[in-house]
Amino acid sequence: MVIAVYGTLRRGLENHALLENGGACYIGTDSVAGFDLYAGQYPYLTPGEGAVAVELYEVTASCLSDLDTLEGHPTLYERTSILTVGCVKADIYLYSKYKILPGTPKTQGDWIEWLELQK
Repeated sequence: MVIAVYGTLRRGLENHALLENGGACYIGTDSVAGFDLYAGQYPYLTPGEGAVAVELYEVTASCLSDLDTLEGHPTLYERTSILTVGCVKADIYLYSKYKILPGTPKTQGDWIEWLELQK
């Protein structure tokens, strides 16, 4: 199964080791359209009007189970199937827009770029 990651699971960030240690195979970068990325306590991806940068990984069932646990699927985030701009079918973790606190900033669609701007 292919998983699209947009936040803390991306290369160089705090939860990426879960993919590395879980035997995930990096496929490449892509983007998803029709989504907005918010910068709260952690990144929130919701249906919206923007485009968001993602990294794609082929994951094992065991790794996917670990990711579901990290993301609190299906209570906190919900894993759902999407089609990337590059026409790759992948699963991605979505957050309910209704759970986002008012005033939570919306990023320009790239979590790593947003983190760099915060330095």
